[in-house]
Amino acid sequence: MKKIITIIFFLIISNLLISQIILENLYLNSFTFPFTQFSRDFGLVNLGGSNYKYYIVDNDSSRISLYNLNHSLYKNITIPVVGNDYHIAYISNSLFDCDSSTTEYLLTKAGATAPYYTRVYDENGSVLLNENNAIVTSCKWNCPNTMTTIVDQPFIYNTPSGTKMLLTYTNGFAKVFSLCGTLAVTSVRDLNNMNQNGLHLFNAYPNPSSNKTRIDYNLPNGVSQGKLLIFDAMGKLVKTYKVSEQFKYITVSTKELPAGTYYYSLQTASNITEGKKMIIIN
Repeated sequence: MKKIITIIFFLIISNLLISQIILENLYLNSFTFPFTQFSRDFGLVNLGGSNYKYYIVDNDSSRISLYNLNHSLYKNITIPVVGNDYHIAYISNSLFDCDSSTTEYLLTKAGATAPYYTRVYDENGSVLLNENNAIVTSCKWNCPNTMTTIVDQPFIYNTPSGTKMLLTYTNGFAKVFSLCGTLAVTSVRDLNNMNQNGLHLFNAYPNPSSNKTRIDYNLPNGVSQGKLLIFDAMGKLVKTYKVSEQFKYITVSTKELPAGTYYYSLQTASNITEGKKMIIIN
C-alpha cells in the first residue's frame, strides 16, 4: 500500500512539473454558443499603447465590461442600444477620438431586419459617428433565418497617409473616413511581425502642437539610420529628417509648417512604418 501511494505521489509531481499551462481566471457567462445571435462575446483588446484589456460584451444587459490583465475590473460601459442584432467591432481609447482619456467603440447593427447602421460611441453614450445603412458585417451559416452576422474582414487600416475606415452601404456606395488615432496591434500574429521587423514609430507628443513635438522611434537590429517622412493632408512629402540608431527620438520644429493635419512615417532602406497623424496649430 505504501508503495502504491509513493508511485501516485511521484506521478502527480511529474505532471505538475511537465505542465506549463496554468489556469489564471474563469469568466462566467462570457460567451454564447451556438452563434444564433450576438448575446455575449469575450476576447482581448488593445485599447492603444499596449494597453491590453479583456472584454465581455453582454447584449442582454447592454454592457461592455473591461478587465485588466490581472483580471480586476477596469470599467463598465453602458451600450445605449437594446437587442441582440448588433456587434461591437472595435474598442479603443484613441482610435476614434484624440482624447485618450475616454473609451470609444464602434457598433454595427445588421441583423435579420432593417434598420442597418454603424455608429461610434464614447463611454458616456455620446455619438461620435452615425452612418445609416452602413454595413460592415456579412452573413454566416443560416443567416436568412437568424440574426447571425459576423465581421468578416477588417475595415480599418493603418496607411502612410493615416488611419482609414472603409464603410459600404446598402445602396452600393462606399465611403472612406480618416480617423484620429492609429489602429493598435492586438493579435499575436501582428505582434510577432512587429517584433521580427523591429521597425516601430510612436505617437508624437504633444499632439496637437504649436511649437515643437517629440516623436519616438525604434530601428531594427543592424539598421543604423533611417528617415522620418512628413506628408501633408494631400499626401505630398513636405519634410524629411534623418534619424539614427544612436537616438530613440527626434524633436521636430512644427513652427516651420503651416497649421493643419499631417502624417508621418519612419522609413529604412527595406521597410516603412504605417502612417501616424499629427496636428499643427500655429
